[in-house]
Amino acid sequence: MSSYQQLFGWRGAVQVGLVFGIAATALAWAQSVHADSSPVESGFLSISLDDMQTIQRDKGVDLLYLAPGAFERLGDYDAVMIDQPEVWIDRGSDYPGTKPDYLKAIVDLVRDKLTGALVRGGHDVVEAPGPRVAYIRTGLTDLYLKKKPGKEARGYSAIASQSPEEMIRAMLKYFDVVEMALQLEVVDLDTEEVLGAVVIQRGERTAKPDSQNDQRLDFAEFLGIVDEYAGRVRCRFDNGQLPKDDWMDCTALSPQDAAQLAASD
Repeated sequence: MSSYQQLFGWRGAVQVGLVFGIAATALAWAQSVHADSSPVESGFLSISLDDMQTIQRDKGVDLLYLAPGAFERLGDYDAVMIDQPEVWIDRGSDYPGTKPDYLKAIVDLVRDKLTGALVRGGHDVVEAPGPRVAYIRTGLTDLYLKKKPGKEARGYSAIASQSPEEMIRAMLKYFDVVEMALQLEVVDLDTEEVLGAVVIQRGERTAKPDSQNDQRLDFAEFLGIVDEYAGRVRCRFDNGQLPKDDWMDCTALSPQDAAQLAASD
């Protein structure tokens, strides 16, 4: 039994509970920019960020890794298992924490978007590992929060009655998301080989403290990033079911086209 399969034994026992990882990054953003060649915090993915291809986008950077023959091999799987995402708050964040249910809303939104995109594409999403099941790990890292001027995070949230989208909207009344990165890897459970990995880094804060020039992400932008992320993942799995001559160029998709693919049947 692989270490991934042993891990799932524990995770299955707590599936109904609140399970998400919140880890502090080892370095502040300024340190990572000047001392590390990667644009995001390393350590979440099972591979080195140095092994990933860099794709410059209009509002950030994408990193991409593919194992040999990965696209073709995605067609060998009968189902996909999507683990609950982790959240890594940037240690240098202007506001270093928030309500646990806000974080749970974020991870639920990411997982729901990924699940919905794959299901609409005709892919079976399951809750337990098994033969011919691909495993997807996701994480929201480099989360840099900044308290809105004049706003105190004292508002009461009716958690039980709110959707993840409503919870995130409530959080963004008090905080700005200045920077974030969505990281994902697809793993073969039998061999533990990473078939592919992607990082979508968005947002930018200036070097000056308390700068008003930070590129804050509003809810629509945040949702658009998650939809783009889900669409690019679905594109890879869709290609795995098709002859190579019919493949879509997933890397060339615009953010809008990727988001549209995530929402289409």
